[in-house]
Amino acid sequence: MSLDNLINNVHLNLSMSEEEVIDLLTKISNTFKDTFFRRNQLNNIQDDVEILFPILKSSGYIDEYIQCDCGEETEIYLPNTTHCEYCNQLLKNTFVHEITNLFKLKNALLKELNLRNEEILKSVIDDQFLGIFYELKDNIDTIIPFLGAGTSLPLGLNNWANLLNEMGGSLNQQDKSFFDKLINKGDYLGAINVLKNNTLNLSTDEDIKKHIVRQIEAKYKSGLAENYHNIKDIINLEPAFFITTNYDSSLIDYKEGDTYPYTLEQIEDAHELLNKGKQIVLHLHGHIRFPRSMIITKEDYERLYKDDRIKSYFNAIMGTKNLLFIGFSFDDEYFKDIYNTSFKNLGGKHFIIQDNLHPDEARDMIKVGLRPLSIKVETNNYGENYVKALKIVLKNLL
Repeated sequence: MSLDNLINNVHLNLSMSEEEVIDLLTKISNTFKDTFFRRNQLNNIQDDVEILFPILKSSGYIDEYIQCDCGEETEIYLPNTTHCEYCNQLLKNTFVHEITNLFKLKNALLKELNLRNEEILKSVIDDQFLGIFYELKDNIDTIIPFLGAGTSLPLGLNNWANLLNEMGGSLNQQDKSFFDKLINKGDYLGAINVLKNNTLNLSTDEDIKKHIVRQIEAKYKSGLAENYHNIKDIINLEPAFFITTNYDSSLIDYKEGDTYPYTLEQIEDAHELLNKGKQIVLHLHGHIRFPRSMIITKEDYERLYKDDRIKSYFNAIMGTKNLLFIGFSFDDEYFKDIYNTSFKNLGGKHFIIQDNLHPDEARDMIKVGLRPLSIKVETNNYGENYVKALKIVLKNLL
């Protein structure tokens, strides 16, 4: 049976998409590569073993063996072997023997799946960026994901422009025109000042933060299936910790272990972030559980980025780890300043995944110490296509 036939049979019998089938077969191949396994061990990967195993067995990609425990001796035999080499009795379950059926995947399956996955990878990454992808893959053990708003959009949340647009309804026509102009320019801090100076219901930092919290809580889609977002794909990279500028709880909702959202106020020093196994989620710009921690105004940004602690944290992180920016536009001038200073002092390899980059844009990023990886995303049904393309890249990193 060819790989195409195997994929099709699993697809039809388990009602899985082709992408899901390839992921499943790749996971099985990587788990049992060059090792013997029992049929029931597949339960750890896929529940429908009674359906899946016969398909795998008939595919021609599995070899069968017999394990015989004869007293204190254990031996593995080919299936056509009839007698035990230690006692010369028949290979069957008796008071002398304990017989177990074992299986082993042929190397051809993983090789063919790797080729198929590489074809899929090349469908979302231009050849000129493949070298950077493999650089990123080589450094995956030291990667720290740094998440921006783009990772939360598939969960129903707004970007800054849409979030602010929903807040400007009570402005008069002249103020609204100026407000819209600032949003279109990307001057979100200026737009917030317009709200504070020209509305009654959003005239204080506290009012605006409470409004943002309510919007996030109302729109956030918790428990969304993994194929609709990339949060679980990012968690599966298993970094030492995570950094995000997002206020929402998506990372701690989908990860195991420490599910507390940390802000800078709750981190004593950089060594706490590097504490292996804890996988802290550091919300650099605050979290909705602690509205006062949320960074939304120019004064908030200046106070945060002039704090010596954040400078020392980034020096410690960038001196030992490689940042991977995902869903992050890199338009934040305050953050760019601190990043550029740390990179100038420490160097290192830091990566950013963005969509549909022009080579000139990529070259500009390289000049400031970023290794850009561009994914191809069709603008038609952009959100769904973005999630799918990013999912392919992140899974292939593993």
